[in-house]
Amino acid sequence: MADSPIEKIHIDEFLALVKGLEVYKSERQSPPEPDFWAETNLGLIGIEHTRLFKKVDENGIDPVQEDQLAEDVMDKAEKIFISMSDMKAHVSASFYSTMSFYRKLENPPSLKKVSKTTLAQQIASFVLENLPSLGEYKYFENPDPYTGNYILDQLISSINIWNSKELDSPSFYPVSGHVVPSLEFSQLFEKIKKKDTRPKNYKRDYSQIWLVFVASPFNITMDFNFDRGLPEVQSTYDRVFIYRHGDQKYHELQKVRR
Repeated sequence: MADSPIEKIHIDEFLALVKGLEVYKSERQSPPEPDFWAETNLGLIGIEHTRLFKKVDENGIDPVQEDQLAEDVMDKAEKIFISMSDMKAHVSASFYSTMSFYRKLENPPSLKKVSKTTLAQQIASFVLENLPSLGEYKYFENPDPYTGNYILDQLISSINIWNSKELDSPSFYPVSGHVVPSLEFSQLFEKIKKKDTRPKNYKRDYSQIWLVFVASPFNITMDFNFDRGLPEVQSTYDRVFIYRHGDQKYHELQKVRR
């Protein structure tokens, strides 16, 4: 595993939270050893660090990529609007494809399927045609909730337009509304199974070996809903944890008794 400073931060933050644990020193180490070792009141602990993430949703849509495409569209729309008007419009738009429904759809929305320039031109023209009075604000849902008709491309969920007195120049940006998916237990079991092949190669003598998964609300591919609880697991590691970086919480997964 590459030497990433954020991983050391994850481990140090996590260790500081573990009840009954006093850490005297912790350091990264090279394979075949676990990613980190820690001298503690429980003895020498070997710690494997791994991220818990879901790169695509059930429809094969990459939410990070969709967010970037939405930013590209709005950046193009801003440039087109500037070429059409000197008004200081403050515009935000939400796109269905950045919502990551995490449920199977027959025809999943994606900005990869359309021309970014054409969509940007439509947004810029719509803003110009519907610009409110100076200092005023307008909000549009798509489709229109009263008529059911689409007023913009079907990829656009809503658009907010504010004719600002305060901006020096127009500002166009996307707004994401991601649905946080539940943790898939099968994914967790598979990751544990893969990591369970490593301890047999360790050379040092550890009092305990821990496996620490890291989730994070700061990264949409690493954010999960844990409301449905967590399963019991089988593992060659003495203890298995999920550390929720950013929330400053952790879960210890109970091991199946054999």
